[in-house]
Amino acid sequence: MAILIVATLLSAGFGLVMRAAQLKGCNIWAVGLVNYAIATLFHGMRALGEGGGPISSATLLFGLAIGIVYAVDYGLYVPLLDMRGVSITLAMARISVIVPLLASIMLWREPLTAWGGVGAVLATVALPLLVLKPRAAQALSRPALLYGIALFVGTGVERTMMKAFQVQSNTGHDALMLTVLFGAACLVTLANWLRSGPTLARKDLFWGVALGLTNALANLAFLSSLRILPGILVFPFMASISLVFAGLFARAAWSERITRRESLGMGLALVAVTLANLR
Repeated sequence: MAILIVATLLSAGFGLVMRAAQLKGCNIWAVGLVNYAIATLFHGMRALGEGGGPISSATLLFGLAIGIVYAVDYGLYVPLLDMRGVSITLAMARISVIVPLLASIMLWREPLTAWGGVGAVLATVALPLLVLKPRAAQALSRPALLYGIALFVGTGVERTMMKAFQVQSNTGHDALMLTVLFGAACLVTLANWLRSGPTLARKDLFWGVALGLTNALANLAFLSSLRILPGILVFPFMASISLVFAGLFARAAWSERITRRESLGMGLALVAVTLANLR
């Protein structure tokens, strides 16, 4: 369970670092490019030390496909962040957990303990309380709504593909797959950066490195969690608890308000974590 907590905190950290970079006035495309370059280097160095046996074409194809989706999702994330801010953007990304959650139930029929099942249900119930803001949702423009729906689908697909890779491969190829993933994402983001009018300030480099290390470690911890815990538990917990952490951090760092609905969602999510640790 400890690795799941680490993965969750790092997942929340990705959104918080993005928020900090935005507040610092960074070129978000430059930040994303450096982010993917650092993550590629990190996992590339890990891959050199792995002895996973013969490289399968499936490992390369999974990495390539997921990496392209990652870059596309980042391309959706950037304009939606500008249009609606971090709360709505994170909400659409987090609630997409329903896609891999249903896949875990329907495709892989994963087993779950009784307490873990109750915890997963509570975590799922907590999600709408943490992400749904009726007034903000009503204020979404048509472009923002379309970007949000696309981000929902894209994030759900990428998480489902990560689960599929975990099911169909051994642990010896994780570093290679992640290297290909971030390398592909880096190339796609490079094209977007060049098209946007390429600039790279010192602050972009700093926050890009911070984002890249967070991203690299978050994906490593996430994939490790899927190796030892069922997706039906991992997906709702990561989504709900990362929002709890992000909300509390935003409250402390940027004085962002936490509503009663969000407080209730946080309480349910914390109870869910406690139940998941019972055997």
